[in-house]
Amino acid sequence: MNFTSWNQMFSTDEKYQNQLWRLKNGKITKPLRDFKLKNGKIFHSNGLQVIPKQNVQEVIQQEYAKNKDNLMGQSIVSLYKYFCNKYINITRSDIQAFLNSQPSYLMTY
Repeated sequence: MNFTSWNQMFSTDEKYQNQLWRLKNGKITKPLRDFKLKNGKIFHSNGLQVIPKQNVQEVIQQEYAKNKDNLMGQSIVSLYKYFCNKYINITRSDIQAFLNSQPSYLMTY
């Protein structure tokens, strides 16, 4: 499976909750075999954390605030790649929506 397929597995909160239930109850399907639970959160075996859709903007905001000096001024594609190295279920559209809400991005865009 690839990154886009992983995002599709968790693309809505309902899908996320369904996959979470499957992992908690040992009903692991082939696409889920590389995922596991840690402290009630879903992680891929490569260490990437799956973010529920309802938390995506919050996670982007927190990560951006922590690394503002390195992330400010980055393109959508650059930010997307940054988040892809840490998380599953954050899309380019999510990054675009976040950037559009940032005054500093709107001034330079």
